[in-house]
Amino acid sequence: MRPSYHKTLCLPFGSEAFYQQCLDESGTFRAHVNAQLQARPELFPAAMAEGWCLHGFAARSKKQTY
Repeated sequence: MRPSYHKTLCLPFGSEAFYQQCLDESGTFRAHVNAQLQARPELFPAAMAEGWCLHGFAARSKKQTY
C-alpha cells in the first residue's frame, strides 16, 4: 500500500448518533466506509479498493459548524 499523503475524505453519516457510534466502534466505521466505497466509488481514490487504514481524524471545518 502506498503512503496516504495526509488525504482527507468527508463522508455522509445520516445522523450524529450514527457518527458517534462509528467513532466508538471501529468495526462499524470500517463497514460504513466500505459501504460508501461500494456505493460511490467515483468519490474515492482508486487505490482505496486495494485497502485502507485510518490514521486519525481531522478537525471539523468552520464551514461544517452550524
